[in-house]
Amino acid sequence: MISPLSIQRVQQAADILDVVQDYVFLKKKGTNYWACCPFHSEKTPSFSVSPAKGIFKCFGCGKGGDAITFIREIEGVNYVEAIRMLARKYNIELEEDEFSPQALEEHSQREKLYIVLSYAKNFFQYQLQTPEGKTVGIGYLKERGFKDEIIQKFELGYAPNSWDTLKNDAQEKGYSLEILQKAGLITTNEQGHQYDCFRGRVIFPIHNLSGRPIAFGARTLKKDEKPKYINSPETEVYKKSEVLYGIFQAKNAIRQQNNCYLVEGYTDVISMHQAGVENVVASSGTSLTEGQIQLIKRFTNNITILYDGDTAGIKASLRGIDMFLSQDLNVSVVLFPDGEDPDSFIQKRGAEAFQKFLLDNKQDFIQFKAQLLLRNANSPQEKAFAIRSLIESVVQIPNVIKRSVFQKEIAKIFKESEEIIVRETNRLLLQQIEAKEKRTQITQLLRDKKSQKTHESATLLEDTPSPTYEHEAVPSEQFPEFIDFRFHCSDEPQDERQAQEYENLRILVLYGYVEFEGQKLYNYLFQECNNLCFTNDYYASIYNTYAYEVSLGNDVRPENLIHHPDERFAQFVVSQLSEKHTISPHWEKQGIVVPKKDEKIDVLSYRNILKRKFAELKVSLQKILEMMKNAKTPEEEYQLLELYEFFNTSKRQIAQELGIVIG
Repeated sequence: MISPLSIQRVQQAADILDVVQDYVFLKKKGTNYWACCPFHSEKTPSFSVSPAKGIFKCFGCGKGGDAITFIREIEGVNYVEAIRMLARKYNIELEEDEFSPQALEEHSQREKLYIVLSYAKNFFQYQLQTPEGKTVGIGYLKERGFKDEIIQKFELGYAPNSWDTLKNDAQEKGYSLEILQKAGLITTNEQGHQYDCFRGRVIFPIHNLSGRPIAFGARTLKKDEKPKYINSPETEVYKKSEVLYGIFQAKNAIRQQNNCYLVEGYTDVISMHQAGVENVVASSGTSLTEGQIQLIKRFTNNITILYDGDTAGIKASLRGIDMFLSQDLNVSVVLFPDGEDPDSFIQKRGAEAFQKFLLDNKQDFIQFKAQLLLRNANSPQEKAFAIRSLIESVVQIPNVIKRSVFQKEIAKIFKESEEIIVRETNRLLLQQIEAKEKRTQITQLLRDKKSQKTHESATLLEDTPSPTYEHEAVPSEQFPEFIDFRFHCSDEPQDERQAQEYENLRILVLYGYVEFEGQKLYNYLFQECNNLCFTNDYYASIYNTYAYEVSLGNDVRPENLIHHPDERFAQFVVSQLSEKHTISPHWEKQGIVVPKKDEKIDVLSYRNILKRKFAELKVSLQKILEMMKNAKTPEEEYQLLELYEFFNTSKRQIAQELGIVIG
């Protein structure tokens, strides 16, 4: 038991801001600090820390409390262990009974794993001081240029080249074979014999955010032995998809530098620390996951990926860039010379040259990817592929302004029309939304079928206990940045929204070529339509075809467009040029003045865009109300309510501009 006095000392020493900053990147607003909540997924910060009150509070998921509560929630530990963790952080000596291996049975499975993994880490560290460890393990580490301080900082170790040294030592100290196997320290062969997993290898402990060992990576020291690296299996405390090597040692530097370097291997991280670059983590050769990205995002929104000169390897890992972009991170890249990686570069050229190389060769992802894809692009087809690949990356960016900036950059690099790039981006965005809606529909269909199956089973077995079916949870859909609940319809407008889309196209094809204040009207319409979407596939095709003609530099006067090879497009233009009703000449004789329909085309265009936005907002608001009725959690309902209020404010502003009275 921990004495009350020790608990009081920890409570007094634990500064809420200091504790939370170990896990989350906070920004000051007024007297409080804010961030996206580490306990649930969100894009708008609702997690607040009040240093004056010594508390944290998330207004999204509702979690809140003091520093001890935060550690319990973020680490998934009990109250006593949270006290111990904070005591270690603040170097407070606790008055309590020491742990003994025999006391393991009194603790949870998770705590047992932490304790035995901590034992193993100490065991491997000690082995570096044995004759074998000094000769083989220390010899390898010194050959890599690692100094004693860095070896100690990363708690590196050595696994002796025997089958059961760790197993026997652990048993002597009271650890059971069961917990050793669950921790991934020993394994069992087909004959039932248990033996050490790591043998004759240098050990790289993998730590969680609080610095506790949760797994190990082990490198062979034999040239012909494969695999070169082996890693601990997943356990209750180690999920590969949620861990980055070096995050514990790097988190403070990442927050201070507001940038994170991402490398591939353990030695890259260690070498960079020794070279004075500490804001670095490694994916450890595994495919990048969303959980790892969210871990980085706790501390910074800026990521710099370091690639070696292996072109094939780079192309295989480009998916990681798109994943970072989809999470709204700012992505930069540093490419090393052929055959070099951060570790080898530092060993050959030194720390100062390495730091200079990082500064001189950093480039944004657009420039990097363009150079990579164009390196061997010798044909128009290969160039087109490169452009499309870049657009596919830009489509991942949720922020509209960022997308627009990178669209301009692509057009500049490839000397192409920005309109073409924008049109293709919009097309891919629409495809994404359609695919997302289709997945949602399929999930809903499967759930409905399961519900029906459950009902039928209950009816057939009404005299026996009804079977329980596990219903798959339908993930709550993120509301799109621009709302597009698509449906199929005819060429004629089906509702108010489509009526405004139709009018938008009519103005575009009839008057797009007209100049106002030094620019064509279509430039204004393109700019406004970039943030809108067409709910009618036919209207979307008309818009895209017109934009393509503009990008080619063709004359888009309607009299020229009636000869367009796309028959449906040509027919649309013709229909706009054809007036169903004409003014009778007798009216003119009688002095009846009838205003011309399109007399003030600039005003008409502006009001049409406003009406389109107004119609889209009405549909969006109705959709949000439906989603609120089906909200499964208070957090989801709160987020939808915020979105509803934002859209409703926009709707009222547009209504005021149009002179529309709404309730």
